[in-house]
Amino acid sequence: MRGIKFRAWDIVDNKMMLENNFWLYRNFEFARKSKKLSLMQYTGLKDKNGVEIYEGDICKTNLVPFIRYVSVFEEGCFMFEEHDGGRPIEWVGRISSTELEVIGNIYENKDLLKWQKKSKKAIT
Repeated sequence: MRGIKFRAWDIVDNKMMLENNFWLYRNFEFARKSKKLSLMQYTGLKDKNGVEIYEGDICKTNLVPFIRYVSVFEEGCFMFEEHDGGRPIEWVGRISSTELEVIGNIYENKDLLKWQKKSKKAIT
């Protein structure tokens, strides 16, 4: 069984707060309702390098190098949303977390979702 873990993006100070931060843990209810913080839950999955995958993480796979996957919580479960040029294009039905590699998150690395648009143009 996995532990319930969170991290939070501080919208005002533009920095990541990890759950082991005592303040976040002790003030979870405040953090959940705060307009200053955006909470991200641990999915219980690890990527091919053993890195924990949280909501909002941007992942890639070597199978299709110009596609990015964003971990999201929808309809009561964690899913990977496939992005092409920064816009979601479909839900990924079957992909193993061991095929993915975390390369950033939607707060600190938004540019990673735009990368594949340029690469795709260069390929065609």
